Amino acid sequence: MKDFDMLRTCTMIRGVVVACCCLVSFAAAQETEKTTGEPKLQPVFNDDFQTDTRGEYKIAGDVTWETGTLTLGKGASIQRELNAGAWAKLELAFAGDGWGSGDEQQELQIRFLLDGATDCYVRLRKSPDEKDGQSGSVALVDAGEQDGKPIARVIREMPLAKSALRRISVEYRYGLVTVTEVQSVILAAHIKNGVATVIGSKMHAADGSPQLDAWMAARLPAPRPLTEEQQRLASEATTANEKLLALYQQGKFAEAAAVGERVLELRKQAFGEEHPDYASSLNNLAAQYESMGELARAKPLLLQARDIYKRVLGEEHPDYASSLNNLAGLQESMTEYARAEQLFLQSRDIRKKVLG
Repeated sequence: MKDFDMLRTCTMIRGVVVACCCLVSFAAAQETEKTTGEPKLQPVFNDDFQTDTRGEYKIAGDVTWETGTLTLGKGASIQRELNAGAWAKLELAFAGDGWGSGDEQQELQIRFLLDGATDCYVRLRKSPDEKDGQSGSVALVDAGEQDGKPIARVIREMPLAKSALRRISVEYRYGLVTVTEVQSVILAAHIKNGVATVIGSKMHAADGSPQLDAWMAARLPAPRPLTEEQQRLASEATTANEKLLALYQQGKFAEAAAVGERVLELRKQAFGEEHPDYASSLNNLAAQYESMGELARAKPLLLQARDIYKRVLGEEHPDYASSLNNLAGLQESMTEYARAEQLFLQSRDIRKKVLG
């Protein structure tokens, strides 16, 4: 089964839904990296709390400082601006024996504040367990509202094998959240936030009193807003893409391909080539060619889309997995069965790791 992206209507076609367009230019933020491949994260801050830096944070509740250690009292939080693009990474070093040591119940929320989507956070939780003494978990949680009331939806939760964590990294990359201790991934999960940007980060001690030795952050720089002309082109692409979808559903693949070529050009002008929307338009156009039996025209488009997803989203992202699945389906149609099987398995393994 192939995954076709048919974007900008938030409509599912064979298993993929992509969030609606965010009017920012990621090509601008990444243009310095085009010649070197994957964009690089830039440091934002590195706080070892050797001096009292509480004035650099937005603080709520009881937050105390002593040389080299910051302590969040129960219910307290600290927040700092990141002004990042859709990719940011935090590193936390915990004091003493690490987070989760001791006998008390603990919960720490590490939140990404997003522009263009509801916030999400990683939840570290430890609670008493009658059998094993303590039980812990790490989860990705989507924070939103329903009927005017805050809600929290757990996207994925995994048990913690260790009772205490000394140092972790928490990365948000186009909706893919990865939590790593040393070099071991303890959680990988995906939230459908499209190209929502990370405007800040926040740590909240929902239970217990965590102590930090250091907090570091890096980011992909915030993209510049689209110009009025780029917004017009993006809007025109959205309208054209809806027409493409309708033609595709009617089986009018040649007409859909002509519209798809226009959508591809519009998105190239609006966003540049190093953008998920441009990659998705490549996939969509390839889908029309494949439906028409023009496999040789479809293949280079799918290869280009795969390479963009790899550079921009990374090799653990579900959309990269979908691009592999699309390419596998094409190669199966071209009777390249060994290569198709390899790509199908690679796509499956990524999805299993991230989506469960």
